[in-house]
Amino acid sequence: MKNSKDFNNNNSERSEDNTLEQLFILIKKGIQLVDLNRFIEGINYYKNAIKLMKNIGGFENEVEKVEKLLDEASNKQEQYLQKVEQESEVIEKVILTKEEQLAEFERKRKKEEAISAEAYNLLEKGSILVQSNQFDQSLEKYMLAIEKFKEINWLTEIPKIHILIKELNEKKEVILRQWEAKMKEERMRQEIIEKEKEFLMQRQDFRKMSAEMKKHKFDIFQQQKKKEEKLSSEAYDLLGEASNLEEKNQFNEALEKYQHAIEKFKEINWDTEIPKINQLIKELKDKQKKYLEFFIKEKEKILQLKAQLEKSKEIEQIKEEFLQKTFIDKDKEKKLKELKKE
Repeated sequence: MKNSKDFNNNNSERSEDNTLEQLFILIKKGIQLVDLNRFIEGINYYKNAIKLMKNIGGFENEVEKVEKLLDEASNKQEQYLQKVEQESEVIEKVILTKEEQLAEFERKRKKEEAISAEAYNLLEKGSILVQSNQFDQSLEKYMLAIEKFKEINWLTEIPKIHILIKELNEKKEVILRQWEAKMKEERMRQEIIEKEKEFLMQRQDFRKMSAEMKKHKFDIFQQQKKKEEKLSSEAYDLLGEASNLEEKNQFNEALEKYQHAIEKFKEINWDTEIPKINQLIKELKDKQKKYLEFFIKEKEKILQLKAQLEKSKEIEQIKEEFLQKTFIDKDKEKKLKELKKE
């Protein structure tokens, strides 16, 4: 009889423990669901916990606490639904059936396919325009493609387009430099042609003079012309050399060439050429300044990288010394254990 009574007591205690554990699980699960904005499920868990406590009895204080949680969950649910209603999106998600969800997913998928196809088509057109050096039109296509990808939230594609835009700008800059150099060369060629025309006109004028005067003046002119041709040719050669040196970022050497060219033009009184060269010198100095600033920044980056590398090496060395020390300590410990066994 005593054993039977003990068994019943044990069963009662186990049953009570199971009930308390069940209550704890219901309340904990309710809290978790409410935190996840799954209010209806969470509220049901709270209600089941309250019902269970009332059936058992003796949990009046706990019932009040859970009822308070229930009220808070209801308030949160109402606030959440109001917020969702204001954003005009989530209510549809709450009431959508599985079929409607699939239909909505399919609609979004088709929309993404259509818009992404438009975006990739724009990228292809932009690439073709770049090949034909139509840079502004190409840039417009790339920017439209970015807007399309943003519309469907395909943000991983945007950095790739930024790379294409960077390459476009680099190619545009190269083409522009080539065109400017070509135009500069053409201007110089035209100036030489004009000088030659002027010379021919002057020579025709000389023919109208008397033979003796003509010969005298012609000889003087020829000497002057030869001198002008020689010095102007040397000056223009110096300008060409300076331009090449500037393209190679050899700024000081290019500046010397420009200054020598100025001296040549001054010697033959071609003063109209000097302001043009001064403008070239100004542009060269601006470019040199930018190049030096870029060089300094790159040098600083290299120094930082070297410092980081040295620091990394020091860390690896410390790590290696620590591992060696650990190995030695373990070896000593092993030997001590062997000595103790002996």
